[in-house]
Amino acid sequence: MSQSTSITGSKTTTVGKEVHVSTPAKVKGPEEFSGIKWLDALVGEYNFNRYGIYAIALLLIGVLAGTAVGLGAMTSPVEIAILIIPTMASLVMILAVAPMRILLWTVIIACIIDICVIIYHLVSWSEPMATLF
Repeated sequence: MSQSTSITGSKTTTVGKEVHVSTPAKVKGPEEFSGIKWLDALVGEYNFNRYGIYAIALLLIGVLAGTAVGLGAMTSPVEIAILIIPTMASLVMILAVAPMRILLWTVIIACIIDICVIIYHLVSWSEPMATLF
């Protein structure tokens, strides 16, 4: 049994001298990130844009986590732990050059947690501020 591959990528297998089996080359379609259409459209070719996504992720994570800690999470060790674990997990994914699917999900989760902590502190902060006016 001998095999040969042509330039176009189709594979031909010869069994004996009479039988020739030819299969077309596999064509890879567009990659899906999550199956969620708007998220796939937003991310696009995420492996091609890897370094741009790294820069955006670092900026988002740094700004949101810093804002969340600055608004009042500094007073509670539990809140700092809630912020540090997903933030550091996403930074480790960037440094480890993890698959983009895992990296993006960790960045999304970290940003959602940061935004929730920011909203919590803004809501709780506005009650004492309302008594001043």
